[in-house]
Amino acid sequence: MDRLSLTETNESGEFILPLFFNNQQESLMIDIRSGSGLGDSLYLQGVVRELVNRGETDITVRTNFPDVFHSIKDHIHTVPFTKENTKQTAVYTLRMGEPTSYFQDCCISAGLQGSVDFKMDWSVKNTDLIAELKSHNKPILLVQMVRKPMARDDGFAENLVPNCDRIQEALDQIGDKAYKVLIGAGENLHPFEGIDLDLSNKTTLHDILDLGYSCDAMLGYCSFMVPLAEQFSKNVLFIWSRKGLKDKHSFVRKVTPRKVLHRKSSRYVIDDCTPQELEKAVNEIFKEGPTDPIFPWENCSYSR
Repeated sequence: MDRLSLTETNESGEFILPLFFNNQQESLMIDIRSGSGLGDSLYLQGVVRELVNRGETDITVRTNFPDVFHSIKDHIHTVPFTKENTKQTAVYTLRMGEPTSYFQDCCISAGLQGSVDFKMDWSVKNTDLIAELKSHNKPILLVQMVRKPMARDDGFAENLVPNCDRIQEALDQIGDKAYKVLIGAGENLHPFEGIDLDLSNKTTLHDILDLGYSCDAMLGYCSFMVPLAEQFSKNVLFIWSRKGLKDKHSFVRKVTPRKVLHRKSSRYVIDDCTPQELEKAVNEIFKEGPTDPIFPWENCSYSR
């Protein structure tokens, strides 16, 4: 298929230029961004990694988190995030009503077609930290600190935060079967009991990626933990907010597990589930299972 000659615009009227659709197009000068958050950059890393693997050599990435791109830093150029004059994006916000996952939407936004593996190639940087965690001879469980969604102070999307008592209930069920490590940054809105090591506001981004790469499973809610877990194919249990699914804002209502989650290793329960349903989900968290995409790329139909 030939590269499209037409352009699209996003909700702000900015032009979006499709990059290319297969491995046989000539190299392009690529200047690309996603959103401004950590989760956005994690998704963008998966897109840019694929561009590098397809032979693109002139790539500028606009990001607030250049360390996310460490494994491909020799093949790209990172600059501070800005939306100004951006014509190439890897975003999911323009396809919230479509039957594709967030990562697939980022690929579609960037113009990628064909199989794209959501993956980060990583090697541990803080070996002392990971060695200390592994010395406890238990599975390592990353637990997400509760903070304001999207780092916003206006209350928008606050209903994406689930009933945190259900997260505590899951932690209580896990008990001493795992070594529980709390991660995150910002104000902790709901401290948890039973955490073995509180690393909230104490880690570098490299540390977070080391922990994501090295842990055995994760527990959290809809946030940057989704792409963190999925790029490393980790088992993860998300507690989803029923209030979010009923939010007055249509965008927030569309932030559903079916829309967001990409891999079969990503499990979820709604926060009004029964104790038995939560217990069953918790019991699955350390079991090995399939990690392939929930919706195989070749079965994803979409139009431009």
